[in-house]
Amino acid sequence: MKNIVKILIVSAAVSFLSGCGEPTIDASSKESLDSSMHEIVEGLEPQQRRDFESAMRTISMRIVFSSIGGSKEAVEEKLIAELDGKTAEEIIELAKK
Repeated sequence: MKNIVKILIVSAAVSFLSGCGEPTIDASSKESLDSSMHEIVEGLEPQQRRDFESAMRTISMRIVFSSIGGSKEAVEEKLIAELDGKTAEEIIELAKK
């Protein structure tokens, strides 16, 4: 529970500080996550969209495989922590690492 509160606080701070830049992922709730993902994808060129979607799959699979044996909630928390506050370009770069 403490981790969720920390994630929400960090998410709110990042959202506040990045209000005027590129759209970022807001994982403070399921609805805001869906909305921010839609906003990001809609603003991308076709090739960037494919790169972003591929990066999301790569990051998701990396977290799932590293969490084998863990709970679904733990996997979701790791994914949220990894993506929250990042732009499409940051996510693409993260997947390349």
